Amino acid sequence: MKTFAVAALAALMTTTEAKLGFGKCKSKVQYVDNFQPMDYAGKWYEIYRDKWMPYEISADCVTQNFVPKEDGTMNLYFRGYYWALLDYMGVNGTMFDCDKGSKDTWTCQATMGHYGTKGHHSNIHVLGTDYKNWSALHECKDHMHGLYHSEWVTILSRTQDISDEHHNTARNLIHSQTPHYDLSSHTMKRTRQEQCDYDWSLPL
Repeated sequence: MKTFAVAALAALMTTTEAKLGFGKCKSKVQYVDNFQPMDYAGKWYEIYRDKWMPYEISADCVTQNFVPKEDGTMNLYFRGYYWALLDYMGVNGTMFDCDKGSKDTWTCQATMGHYGTKGHHSNIHVLGTDYKNWSALHECKDHMHGLYHSEWVTILSRTQDISDEHHNTARNLIHSQTPHYDLSSHTMKRTRQEQCDYDWSLPL
């Protein structure tokens, strides 16, 4: 059961985004310019996310960990407690090519479900970050030649909570780039980070 759940999670991480909307993506978003992956490395706690993000349905205690390697890539591990499974689940991967992205395209590439840069990979889009306190992620993809699109945002913090100042900075940035996006509680879920059993080690 656990092996199947991890495989399913890895597949979702690379193929599916959050809630759907009619038509093409509505905004031309600008991502972080001159992204610094080594400054971004380390531990992140998810504080808010789109509640319809399919690969995190029922999840709390969600974390992201990025560990630098000598070749300039970073191994990663995304993990959370899934109430539907009554257990912690996670997916590993590698983030790379951060020097090839741009503010108009994507920030880095990443594989999910295995280490290394070979095989299927996805784009990572960092909308904004100060590297020390907060990060905002965004994704929007057109499907069926623009018949509909899928979109989500996530707010991360270096600590288990986020200050009002950093939260407002992240929200204001998201709103300025995607003014159509609903940041109310109807769309955004506060990820619980209390009474969590964290494991920052990378799985073999």
